[in-house]
Amino acid sequence: MIPYGKQLLVQEDIDAVVDTLNSDYLTTGPKVKEFEDALASYCEAKYCLAVANGTAALHLASLVLLEQGDKVLTTPNSFLATSNAILYAGAKPIFIDIAENGNIDLDLCEEALKKDPGIKAIYPVAFSGHMIDQSKLQHLRNTYNITILEDFSS
Repeated sequence: MIPYGKQLLVQEDIDAVVDTLNSDYLTTGPKVKEFEDALASYCEAKYCLAVANGTAALHLASLVLLEQGDKVLTTPNSFLATSNAILYAGAKPIFIDIAENGNIDLDLCEEALKKDPGIKAIYPVAFSGHMIDQSKLQHLRNTYNITILEDFSS
C-alpha cells in the first residue's frame, strides 16, 4: 500500500495534546485563541478564525465572499465540499475541465471569463498536492477583477 501522507509527531506535540486533553477545554478555550493569534501573526492577517474542518472553512468563506446568484468557476475534480460551499452561499458553480496535472485548467477559466463578465470568482483546488500556477491565477484576478478562494485540502 502506498500511503497518501505521513505525519511527523514530536514529543512536544504529544505533550501539548495531553495538556489540552487534561484541561477544562477540548474544543474551545485558550488554546484555540492562542492558535488563531499565532496563525494571524504568521500570515500577517488582522483576524483568524479556526473552524472544525475544511468544509466549514469553505462554507464560511463563501458566505463572506459570494452573493446570491454569483457565478463561480471551479473544478469537478475535487471533494464535493468545494462546489457545495458555492451552493450554500446561493451562488452557482460552473465546472471547468481539468489540466493534465488534475487541477482546474486556468486557460479554460480565462476563456470562460472572456465570454461571461458576470463570473465573480474562481475556486481552484490544489489537486493531489499539485500547486496552482500562481502567476496565471494572479493574472486572472488582476485582469478580470475576480475573487479567488483556493482550496488546499485535497
